[in-house]
Amino acid sequence: YLTPMELSAGWFLMCQRRPVADIVIDVPQRDLPQYDFQRQPLATAEKFNPAIQKVVFTMQMLPGLDLEQAFLQSLACPQIQSVRLFALQQLMELMEQQPQKMTAVIAEEDGIAEVIGVELGDTSAQQYGVAVDFGAATIGLKIIDLAKGEVVASGYKGNGLRAFGNRLIKTETVTEKTLQQIAICALDDLLLALCDRTGVFPGEIYQMMIAGNSIHQHILLGILPKEGFAPAFLQRK
Repeated sequence: YLTPMELSAGWFLMCQRRPVADIVIDVPQRDLPQYDFQRQPLATAEKFNPAIQKVVFTMQMLPGLDLEQAFLQSLACPQIQSVRLFALQQLMELMEQQPQKMTAVIAEEDGIAEVIGVELGDTSAQQYGVAVDFGAATIGLKIIDLAKGEVVASGYKGNGLRAFGNRLIKTETVTEKTLQQIAICALDDLLLALCDRTGVFPGEIYQMMIAGNSIHQHILLGILPKEGFAPAFLQRK
């Protein structure tokens, strides 16, 4: 991923070019994390359509309606098809405080909208997502403001898995769980560092998208590819 400014400066991805003569490659040292806390709009903001939405509502218990029916009536969102039990439990706990306003967290996938949580007060401005580029040498991460379509902060750090080189296979001392733990710890360290410096609460992050090669996707799920790097799954996980 390159920003419009980088593209205009002549940067390009080597995987999209073919060398026609001898070249000299300068590989920078990327073991230390690098951060950028300058807010900037998404390059594809005009097509931005997050899977998470928030709706602020006031709960009204109407005669003849159970809790879920009254909840959906208060939201007035006909596209919602289901409510998770956890969200109803949160609603019941919050109603004991008699709040004036609450916020429903709605997730949509494959055209199906579902309430996945309920929060106290108006939290519609606090909704974030994370985009991850899980590379062989480095891990890049961006925190996205889903309400405004802006990049809040970005950073990258060295990928601990590169110490294994091409030996990303199960052995007596290296299991898929070991590799998964290394990968997840690297992601957590980078994400928590960005959250700490931007004031974004991790609980306000509702969506994460990870791009990586097939082997890294398997490792993040705690699965190792089969013999010859054949994928263990092809469907979406």
